[in-house]
Amino acid sequence: MDPRNHSILMAGTNEGIFKTENAAKTWRLVHPETKKWAVNAVVFDKSDPNIVYAGTNQGVFKTTDQGNTWQPQNNGLANRFIVTLLIHPEKTQILYAGNQDGIYKTVNGTESWAPLSGSPGSVTSLSIHPQSPEVLFAGTTHGLYRSTDAGARWEQMKLR
Repeated sequence: MDPRNHSILMAGTNEGIFKTENAAKTWRLVHPETKKWAVNAVVFDKSDPNIVYAGTNQGVFKTTDQGNTWQPQNNGLANRFIVTLLIHPEKTQILYAGNQDGIYKTVNGTESWAPLSGSPGSVTSLSIHPQSPEVLFAGTTHGLYRSTDAGARWEQMKLR
């Protein structure tokens, strides 16, 4: 959802990225190129809603014009099948991408990615604590993990 205009949303599907500008009354495909992608995650940059990231079966893509054009942002991603994507709530140049191999992090707005050493594999979801953004959670096929240092170390949570 566009952080400045809640009538604008984008949603990813196996048939591309769709956008509404009227609070979900009508939807349109943002760009024909996106029809080639299975889109698992779409996140808006809170500081600039023209910037949107998509996590897809072909990697991460970025638009700087709310979906009219998309550029691949895969430098450093060994596995480009992205299952989940997360943007830092304050420092929007920091993003996390999760997939079967683990978690990748960028600190430069997706110019390059680096794997987080020791991160859990088989990642299905990522969450960030809104008041303490160094605290991350990763849902995996093996359980729930937490990092309290922006992804440097991970511990498996005990669930009941």
